[in-house]
Amino acid sequence: MTLGNSDINFLFQPNNPKDYTPKHINIDEYIDSSQPTNSYSYIVNSISDHSVVLDVGCSYGYLGQWLHKHKKCTVFGLDINKEAINYIREKECYQDVFCIDLDYPEKNQDELKKFSSYSNFFDFVICADVIEHVKDPTKVLSLLGTTLKYGGQIVASIPNISNIDIILNLIEGRFNYAQFGILDNTHLRFFTEKSFFEWILYCNEYFKDFKFDVKMIGTTKYISEFCFEIKRLFPDFYNLIADVCNQHDILQYIFVLTKLNKHSTLFGFNKVFLGSDYSNIKNINSVLAEYKYTINILRSAVDEKEKEIYRLNVELNQASDKMKEIQNRLNETNHRLNQLKFELNLIHNSGFWKVALIYYKIRDNVWPLNVLYRYIKERRLKYKRHILASDSKYVSNVAQSKTKEKVKSIQEFRQLSFSHKIDIIFFSVIDWDFRYQRPQHLASILSNKGHRVFYFNSGFNAGDINIVDIKKNLKVITLFNDKASRVYDADFDKDLDNQLKVLDNFIEVNYIKDCILIVEYPSWHPIVEYLKQKYNFKVIFDYLDDFTGFNTSNQILNASYKSLMNISDHVITVSKFLYDKAVKENDNVTIIRNGTEFHHFNKAFCAIGRDKVADRRPVVGYYGAIAEWFNVDIVTFVAEKRPEWDIVLIGDTTYTDAERLRKHHNIKLMGEKSYQELPNLLSNFDVCMIPFNAETDLIKATNPVKFYEYLSAGKKVVATEIPELEEFRDKLVYLSNDKQKFLEYLELCINNKDTLEPVNRKLDFAREQDWEKRVKAVSEIIKDVHELVSIVIVTYNNLNYTIECIESIIRKTAYPNYEIIIVDNNSTDDTPKYLKNLQENYDNIHVILNDENYGFAKGNNIGIQNSSGEYIILLNNDTVVTRGWLTNLIKHLQRDDSLAMVGPVTNSIGNEAKINVDYNSIEDMDWFAEQYTSMNFNKLYTDINVLAMFCVAIKRSIIEEIGYLDESFGIGMFEDDDYSLRVIDKGYKIACAEDVFIHHYGSASFRKLQDEKYRLIFEENKKKFEDKWNRKWTPHQYRKGVN
Repeated sequence: MTLGNSDINFLFQPNNPKDYTPKHINIDEYIDSSQPTNSYSYIVNSISDHSVVLDVGCSYGYLGQWLHKHKKCTVFGLDINKEAINYIREKECYQDVFCIDLDYPEKNQDELKKFSSYSNFFDFVICADVIEHVKDPTKVLSLLGTTLKYGGQIVASIPNISNIDIILNLIEGRFNYAQFGILDNTHLRFFTEKSFFEWILYCNEYFKDFKFDVKMIGTTKYISEFCFEIKRLFPDFYNLIADVCNQHDILQYIFVLTKLNKHSTLFGFNKVFLGSDYSNIKNINSVLAEYKYTINILRSAVDEKEKEIYRLNVELNQASDKMKEIQNRLNETNHRLNQLKFELNLIHNSGFWKVALIYYKIRDNVWPLNVLYRYIKERRLKYKRHILASDSKYVSNVAQSKTKEKVKSIQEFRQLSFSHKIDIIFFSVIDWDFRYQRPQHLASILSNKGHRVFYFNSGFNAGDINIVDIKKNLKVITLFNDKASRVYDADFDKDLDNQLKVLDNFIEVNYIKDCILIVEYPSWHPIVEYLKQKYNFKVIFDYLDDFTGFNTSNQILNASYKSLMNISDHVITVSKFLYDKAVKENDNVTIIRNGTEFHHFNKAFCAIGRDKVADRRPVVGYYGAIAEWFNVDIVTFVAEKRPEWDIVLIGDTTYTDAERLRKHHNIKLMGEKSYQELPNLLSNFDVCMIPFNAETDLIKATNPVKFYEYLSAGKKVVATEIPELEEFRDKLVYLSNDKQKFLEYLELCINNKDTLEPVNRKLDFAREQDWEKRVKAVSEIIKDVHELVSIVIVTYNNLNYTIECIESIIRKTAYPNYEIIIVDNNSTDDTPKYLKNLQENYDNIHVILNDENYGFAKGNNIGIQNSSGEYIILLNNDTVVTRGWLTNLIKHLQRDDSLAMVGPVTNSIGNEAKINVDYNSIEDMDWFAEQYTSMNFNKLYTDINVLAMFCVAIKRSIIEEIGYLDESFGIGMFEDDDYSLRVIDKGYKIACAEDVFIHHYGSASFRKLQDEKYRLIFEENKKKFEDKWNRKWTPHQYRKGVN
């Protein structure tokens, strides 16, 4: 009848017992926790999520598998069937399975000893149709009770011997055992509801250390076909029996037995039902105990309500923050909409638009122009069709396929979403799927803020590179390496070329232009150094640990550490100890300590529905690595001195003497748990501890993440004397390396006699340590490691060009540290109004409005004088920039001290900077630029004498040495020739960057001038140039093949 020893239950009675195959039972078909109709539905409904469960008579593990899958329970099993136990162990859903015969447990002393070590450990013990099978149920209940926590529960299903089917058979003189049913031939004990209650009372008298309160939570119904036939033939007789036995149709009872200490008051027993022997128990102590118990329940209820209120306030604040975010986005959208409306009005109100409307009306409606226009249009269409038809036979299949391929590539490129935030390559110290901590938090939040993040795992594949999309903007990459399984053991020098080819390809196919490297382990150094040298990516070393404290055999680690320190543009340390080491190697060091995901761990404080039992054993908890730095001496000392406490340790046991911990029955090693499970587990801790060996350099360097997470749950914390926690001593944490003092601090916390800060201050502190705030500090460093660049733009009318130029900078410039200085030379259109609006919305845009047109040179000089950047870029307003433009221009200036100025290639300019282009629209320009600059990456064109100042990057030091642009050239022309010669005359070089493309509409301001005025300014400035340099001006040339 049971899923235990006989593998049979009422739920699973087959038509033919020979067909019964217990391995293939699908228990999901029988469990309905919303409307229980059978014993297993009642049982699973009684088990709390994430609890620790012992399944007695587990058989092939159907029930445990269900609890593990649906309720995330940690399940242990107990059974005598070795075949079933082996089957369960293969499934890996049970934490452990004990092979014990409950009638003769002493037969297997090793298993019994292991089982007995789990004293006061389980939250629930399931006895599904088990008690009736054992010879001495009192002895079994005593054994199971010792492994159950105080406040824990045994959930048991018991057959009802007073079922009418049994009664009618007894009247007939039959008491026949069968293979199935209440009279299962393996049943040794029989119960009614009353006899079960009386048996529990007897057990409570018999047990020395605990007792059970009992409550019936449900029943299952069953009447056989035989009984229905009796009822049809003899209804009066049947009803008489049913009236006498009011539980005649019950098949099973489902009871819950709650473990209490010996002095607790029982409430589950029906005193009238138990008879007059119990009706006179009304002594004052019992009454007082009942009141005390009731008060405790009320206090618990008040606590839960307060937590509920706090949780709702947290949710309200989150909703409020979300609404503010939505409102900000709405404001931005409205601002953009108003901007577009403004631009549209400018177009509609322009003279060009009015002239165009008049032109089209005349062309389409006035005779004979409308007739002439239609005639010309038809003639052109016929001519195009004729040319297309006559030339089609000469168009090769290869050319057609190439055209299709290019169009396809352009379309795919247009669909790609690029951020205006810099890309981040994360060379991590742990795999993404390992314990979720600092690296994953930083990477995830940075991706949420718009950065494309490429997280490289510390482990390697034996095969090819593996890439997984975690979410938008976040990819996790596992490199291949057949010589090492993880970065700690890697010697990249032995296989560096192959790794670098893979990385080059990865950067190309992901269109990575502007990027920063965040490195968390020194062994990445060879790869990082290559990427820095080739791509000029900045490097941030996130210095997390004193690596010499790790259990690793890597002999080149120390050399890699020094090399990485040397090439890093900035070093972040998590502690003062590491800071003091880092400043000896690098001048740019900042401490950014670890943090917490406050709202995640605050769930432990806001947990609703946790069972509060007055006699529950105190729980001292820890989660994290249980490794060589874990202080086993302190933990075992506490376990020995306080056997009435449960010490729960969550995490893998590596490089430490775990056997010493397992010897103590009150130390519970729970194994590794997922990040999502931690708040629920943390909610059960009365005190949290951090028992590290504080004498090692590794721990001196540590800033423990769990400290902030514990406080996010409002928990009391006791730790060893970790230097990073010293400033919080006796305020937020008790610290001691002494075993006895450590124990005393725990005791103060458990007895609520501590003097630590109240819970609201703990929560306020933890809230300020959120990872979001840490990422904000990291973002500032990402910005600061890039030298400030000042983009100077001089405007005079041509608002449409200016809008397109500024928008291209904002959308396509991922370089994180730049300012835009816009100098307007007294525009007469709506340019000043647009620029003022721009300045109000962007902190890095500064506008200067001149009261007259000072010309190109003076306008740029005003911008330079009001700029702060280490590099200056002079940019015309009739340009459209492309991805990576700023990073690559600055890259070339940084690499060569003798290079004073650098400009881009373009589609339209009067010298060697011009290249042939094949795009016909500004929409296709980005694709062309991507292809051209990738093919010419890191190349410089140096056979050039003048850099046209439609776009030119200059070092500020050069301007300070050579001076500003010559303002004698007035409105413009020849100031670029002049400045290029001044630079070359001082012994510096100029060059054109082949990996930067800027679209240039070309001389937009000068096109406003009449041809004659333009010619006069040209000739006048040409003479000024020739007189100044005492040479004839040589017209600029195009490159060979460019037209």
